[in-house]
Amino acid sequence: MKIRQLLSASLLGLATLSAASVSMPAAAATTAATQQNANLSMLSRDNAVLLLVDHQVGLISGVRDTTVGDLKHNVVALAKAARTLGVPVIVTATMPDGM
Repeated sequence: MKIRQLLSASLLGLATLSAASVSMPAAAATTAATQQNANLSMLSRDNAVLLLVDHQVGLISGVRDTTVGDLKHNVVALAKAARTLGVPVIVTATMPDGM
């Protein structure tokens, strides 16, 4: 009878240890995910900017996957939407006087 109790206690102890070892990595993963999410935030006008790089005639004409008219329309619409929402817009040009 004592052997049966010893085996039962041993099995219970092993089950407890294995359950604890399984939950520890899960808890660590949850903690890591929580810390990562704490660093993420929704974009807002206070932490975002719209950057338009080199939207000049010479470079726009090199775009082949959409028409030049559609590209201009989309860029202008995006810039107007950003301005309406109060998002800062930065425009750059390598040759501002033209190509």
